[in-house]
Amino acid sequence: MSKKHLYLPKLSAGANISEPSSDALWEDNEQKVILSISNGIEIDESAQTRGVSSIPDIYARPLTFLGALRSERHPLRQRVVQEWRGLLSLLALHSVKQDLGGLVISPVTFNDEKFCRALINLAPKKIQLEKNGVEYAWTDVLIIKFEGIPIGAFSPATLVYTSADYNGKLKKLPGFSLKDDEGFLKPPTKQQGLASVGKWLEHFIERFNLLAKTSVSGADGHLYVGNINKLLADWLEDIRAELGLAQSEQIKSENVKVSDEIPEHISNNQPLFLSRYGIYQELLKPLVKDKAGKDGYKSDYSLSMERNYSEFKELIIITSSLLKQNGNLWDGTHVGDLGEINESFLPTFFSGASGTEISRIKLQGNGAVWVRPELFFLSETLLKSKTDYDILNKDERLLNAGNTEYLLPFKKEILLFFSPEQIQDILKPAFSKIDGRVEFSFKLPLVSGQLVEIKKVYRYKSDGWRTGDGEIVDSEVPVLDIFPNYLGDFWCQYFILCSDSEKFKMVPVNYANHFTLTRKEQRLETNSSSSRAEIIKVSGYDSFPEALEMRDQKDALGIILLRRNPEIANDSFDTEEPVTIGVDFGTSNTNIYYLQNNNPQRLKLEFTKYVRSVLNSNPQKRAELSDNFFVPTYDIELPTPTTLRRYTSGVSENMMLDFFIYFPSEYTYPKNVFSNIKWDSDDSKMNSFIQALTFLLLVDLVTNRLGKIAFKCTYPKSFSDQRKSAYNAMWKACLSSSFVFDTDYRESQDPKCLIYVSADQNQKTAYISRDETYFTIPTKTNGTFHIDISPIFVSEGESAGHYFSSSRIYTHNADRANKTFGAVCIDVGGGTTDFSVWFENRIIYDCSIRLAGGQLSSVIKSNPRIWSLLFSAEAVSALQKVLNHEVQFSSVLNYILKKEDEEIGKRLISNVNNKDVAWLRRTLAIEFAALAFYAGHICLAIDDFSGRKLSKAVKEHGIRLHWGGNAAKFINWIDYGKYDANGIAVKFLNGMFFNALKYPLLDEERKIKPALLVQVQSKRHKDEASGGVVLMSSDVVDNNLVDEMDDWDMYETQKVDKMEGYVVGEPIQVSERLLSHFDVISKEMLFENGNSKVRGVKLEQFEEFIKLLNFIGKRTGLFPEGSEVKLSDINKTSIRSEIISEFGDIALLEESKRSIQPVFIMAVSRLLTEYSNIAK
Repeated sequence: MSKKHLYLPKLSAGANISEPSSDALWEDNEQKVILSISNGIEIDESAQTRGVSSIPDIYARPLTFLGALRSERHPLRQRVVQEWRGLLSLLALHSVKQDLGGLVISPVTFNDEKFCRALINLAPKKIQLEKNGVEYAWTDVLIIKFEGIPIGAFSPATLVYTSADYNGKLKKLPGFSLKDDEGFLKPPTKQQGLASVGKWLEHFIERFNLLAKTSVSGADGHLYVGNINKLLADWLEDIRAELGLAQSEQIKSENVKVSDEIPEHISNNQPLFLSRYGIYQELLKPLVKDKAGKDGYKSDYSLSMERNYSEFKELIIITSSLLKQNGNLWDGTHVGDLGEINESFLPTFFSGASGTEISRIKLQGNGAVWVRPELFFLSETLLKSKTDYDILNKDERLLNAGNTEYLLPFKKEILLFFSPEQIQDILKPAFSKIDGRVEFSFKLPLVSGQLVEIKKVYRYKSDGWRTGDGEIVDSEVPVLDIFPNYLGDFWCQYFILCSDSEKFKMVPVNYANHFTLTRKEQRLETNSSSSRAEIIKVSGYDSFPEALEMRDQKDALGIILLRRNPEIANDSFDTEEPVTIGVDFGTSNTNIYYLQNNNPQRLKLEFTKYVRSVLNSNPQKRAELSDNFFVPTYDIELPTPTTLRRYTSGVSENMMLDFFIYFPSEYTYPKNVFSNIKWDSDDSKMNSFIQALTFLLLVDLVTNRLGKIAFKCTYPKSFSDQRKSAYNAMWKACLSSSFVFDTDYRESQDPKCLIYVSADQNQKTAYISRDETYFTIPTKTNGTFHIDISPIFVSEGESAGHYFSSSRIYTHNADRANKTFGAVCIDVGGGTTDFSVWFENRIIYDCSIRLAGGQLSSVIKSNPRIWSLLFSAEAVSALQKVLNHEVQFSSVLNYILKKEDEEIGKRLISNVNNKDVAWLRRTLAIEFAALAFYAGHICLAIDDFSGRKLSKAVKEHGIRLHWGGNAAKFINWIDYGKYDANGIAVKFLNGMFFNALKYPLLDEERKIKPALLVQVQSKRHKDEASGGVVLMSSDVVDNNLVDEMDDWDMYETQKVDKMEGYVVGEPIQVSERLLSHFDVISKEMLFENGNSKVRGVKLEQFEEFIKLLNFIGKRTGLFPEGSEVKLSDINKTSIRSEIISEFGDIALLEESKRSIQPVFIMAVSRLLTEYSNIAK
């Protein structure tokens, strides 16, 4: 019998392998024989180093792996155990550690080809691992891949095994923590998540033993189960020891738990066989997040945010010093897991300012980002002024590191996480100057409680600058103004003036609230200069910027943190004392009065208080740009010229961007400035002016926290019905649209919304009166304020009467208008002169005529020789530029008169003998004499209306004529610039008025002979209407409203206690009726069916006026021999014809657009035109 020979590799000494019992006979030996052979094979040192991989059988690797695990004497056992534990750790951790997230489980499919059939036939015997009899087939293969590298598979004998030669590829893979220096798999360290693996292992052992076959009866699956249990128990023992736990102590890892389900990416593609294998299913259930760590953060380096307006939930702060701490970088992945922490570590894994990946860790899906704060939060530029002055104004010091020399080199992103106050208090930014460099530092708080200091060095390029440093840049300081300054969370519109827009871009920052930005570049080109600036409109609820970021064309340069004035932020509105606002919207000038605490005061627009100048720019440059495109840098004493600037022709959508009130600062007006807007046929100009004026008034009221507000506005009686209606509607619309009550905060971004109130439909009924005219405005921190948005409208003449009769204006009784016994108030404005006559303590008559400052402007315009005599050279130059433009000339002249008032008086005296000055004084006398003469006509008519009561009172007590209005100052010019109660002007006015009252052709009983006749000049010209209207009591206004309704009562006899219409001033023929000069006319009397009923005009009073003019002029020396006013019969005929024709033209207008004038005044207007021609 030949010797039996086993064809086996060299076996180690002591290998116990049973031999076959007979030759050439297959025996069905138990699988333990194969295992004995596997355990007994001797492996040399080179094989231990390179691994066993030469067995040409797909089942050899798992069996070899099994042998190494089973035999404690196997030379590869230590490394194989390490790999086995590493592979199981990977299965446990891949869902909670993103650097291990590249794991893929793929089944291997065997088809019906010969090769596959051979593999199936050669497969080892199935192993019954589960107590329910389920056998695990070797052909049911699940391959384990990481980042495309096959690193192992599932095995019935050992649960898992590693592949051959994977380590070379894994070694080259950066940021993979579960590998040793040679690239072989290994379990995690304590810092890398060992406790989590221990928790998973405890759970798996429990589940494994519930499923596994542990009974020794039947098949030998229990042997494999026993071996696996031994391997698992040994590993768990090692983990507890490394964690410092007792062997009986449960492993805790609060952040994770074992999933109840197989991950979706595996379960969606799982092979059918997997549903039978309960143990494989348990292997595939990884750890998942149980709950977030401390405060919801997954990194020890996460920023402790005071607020978060970014798209990220977590901000991981990356610095060299923090990385060296080797803390939890992200969700259990420690810094050291990525590799050795050396000089190349930072640029390898954290190149750039920020990122959403760390090696293979995907942060974005978790709402996280890493940042390098010196790059992410800081600019590369440190900006300072190129002059010796600081770049910031001193008022900005508090929130800007107590510094005004440099711009804070933060980018706006810092405000995503910290408010300006928090930046100052928590981050504590600071500048240090050291040896020519500037070191900027600040501190960032981490969720761990640690404060990490961030530093960046800035140098001049020419002074030792090196890579990594920021650059100090000297720059011209741009203009940067905000208007208005912070007014409260409810205020919704702010405007920013920015110069040098070609170099810098200003970005308002307010992450806390939604707002709308509107930018517009403004340009002003003249023959000698060019100017431009950008205006930024910030609109929306609580939209005042927290900061302004300054950028060049590419990068951020720094920010200015803006402090909200705590006095404004917390100061409550005063609702105890009501404030009445009187507005006189004049042709030439606009004036405003406040009545507060029973004290009438002219408003001063305190732009130095309203406007916030942020940067310490050149004052001259700032003033120039502000004058051209913004609001003044100085306070404006009212009255101010009624002028409107339109930056874009015909566009009036956005206030401050498209239009605003023009406050002149020089005599030459830009071409885009409009005047005479009170009478302009383009109503949009008047609407724009009122809208801008409303804005300024609300800015002032809110700034001063005045909380109980009512408006009164004046208008001229000469307004047509349509113009008056439009004027009233504009005021109401501008006030009403300034307030928005809504629950949608987007409505606060409406171009006209100034104040926003969050209110639902029910709240609106509490905040808005039933007639929608009275608003109650609740605020968060400033209490409540109330405003009546339906102004009371009063005629300018009536308002002036209240001014002249007020004891709060005129303390001496002799200067006050006597409302009881008769007073005539004459308000001479730019476009109209408004008369009001008071008798028996009420206004008995008022009217408005078109003989005023405008005619005097035309007179001055007609004689350029007078300009150089009275005005400065600069003023003369400005007038020459607008010589061919009547309206612009009047407006510029108005401003010149305001600026050079005192100097003009001196020049009048120094040119006393000049013939042109004499001519001008005579012209002025003609107009004011005509007004006084017409006042006499009015008194005659009123005496007739009152049943001769007025004449009786005047004969006993006398009468005063009170002169006001801006143009009434021209009266002073007649006496060389100074009003003289005994001067030529007063003699003219007295003479004209007196003779009009006792016209020789009057019946004796109609003649009025005053006991006393006094002319009184206003204390403050142009205050009469605005000051008077606020002094009117509410009772007076209410009575007027009742009277107005009485006029429309068709069932009762109308109550008539006030004369209405125009005193005609001349005998005229109306149809078949001849009216005397003191009769009253109305539009209804003069027109019918689109035709004029005026048939003739006598000019009887006009001729009498000229006789008186020459008579008084000769006696006073103002009209010496040869300078008398003379009109030929041809002139008189021409005037009559023109007046009759004008009535014919008026008849053609719509009834609501008709406006009539006294015939006498129409004649005088033509006389002034003729007299002006004398100068030419």
